[in-house]
Amino acid sequence: MEEILKNMDEAKRDRIINAALEEFADHGFKKASTNNIVKNAGISKGLLFHYFENKESLYEYLEKYVVNTVIETLENEIDWEETDFFNRLMQVAMIKGRLTYRFPKMFEFFTTILSDKSLDEIYAYREDFAPGLLEKVYVHNIDYSRFKPDIDMERTMKIINWVIEKYSMELLDKLLQKKTYDYDAITADFEEYMKILKKAFYK
Repeated sequence: MEEILKNMDEAKRDRIINAALEEFADHGFKKASTNNIVKNAGISKGLLFHYFENKESLYEYLEKYVVNTVIETLENEIDWEETDFFNRLMQVAMIKGRLTYRFPKMFEFFTTILSDKSLDEIYAYREDFAPGLLEKVYVHNIDYSRFKPDIDMERTMKIINWVIEKYSMELLDKLLQKKTYDYDAITADFEEYMKILKKAFYK
């Protein structure tokens, strides 16, 4: 099944994946309709079930696809030699932006996967797929001595996350309206926000 999809035209594959992600993210597994998926993907129901035995196998495929895509992209595109915390954040944000532009419902779908799990289950789930990745992203080679010694790091991280999440939401709205992704312009704009945060929290 996965090999068949890998050999499929990328645009067609993305249409199928996006249609399924949207349906499951918006309606949940039980209420999701394969009729809506094939309609939005522009394919026949027979073709969908040529790739997937049933709705359950499609959902399971999407779950693995989303997680593996995020993990592989982070592993391959992050500069692990970067020591500046805000530069690392910018890399992660740009990666997430590109993935969300390609798959608008990807992270919303992932949220539905974890919605009925406890914090311990979420941690175990994450570690099953990518042991230590989250810690690596935010700790590996990062020089935390650049932060002001008297700041509350817990609140500082919350403020930084709020800024990034709000920026990401506004950016996604703009991207989906324009249907273009100007990487250089977005990077330059995001850098300005990182400069402000650095000035506020670095020595």
